[in-house]
Amino acid sequence: MERREGFRKYIQKGRSFLEKGISANPNSWYLQSLLGNMYSDTYRQPDFEKAAEAYRKAREQGAPPLTARKEFYALVRVPSKSREALELGRELFKDPRNRTPSLVSNIFVLENRLKVPEKDRVPFRELFPTDEIARDLMSSHLANSLKYPVDGLREALEALPPAKTDD
Repeated sequence: MERREGFRKYIQKGRSFLEKGISANPNSWYLQSLLGNMYSDTYRQPDFEKAAEAYRKAREQGAPPLTARKEFYALVRVPSKSREALELGRELFKDPRNRTPSLVSNIFVLENRLKVPEKDRVPFRELFPTDEIARDLMSSHLANSLKYPVDGLREALEALPPAKTDD
């Protein structure tokens, strides 16, 4: 217990130090991004809502495009921010360079979570061009340890035709 409390204090001191740096350099996208990284670290008392806010501020201050994906990944983990996350995810998906396995899978999950009508969803084959890709991405996402939601993935995975074997 004592060790855990010491760890919490250590993390809080780091956050306080970083927040003082931001106060002294309010236009630093880099410091905002570091704060987002700290709040989104699953091993350091994460607060994904605060992480998303820090990444948003960093983007407003001119952070590199990757920061938008980091904001998306933080928002995905905040159930009350699912709609906002989906909007950002769809915007990111328009650029093929952003179509990472996590982004694609999380868009699918958010559409399930929010019960988006089929006609308003990103088409399944745009997200997952083949059954094999769908199977790989969904299986990996289900096995994640990053606290991503998994709404509807098991059902979608089970609905795919069986994998072909090389017999």
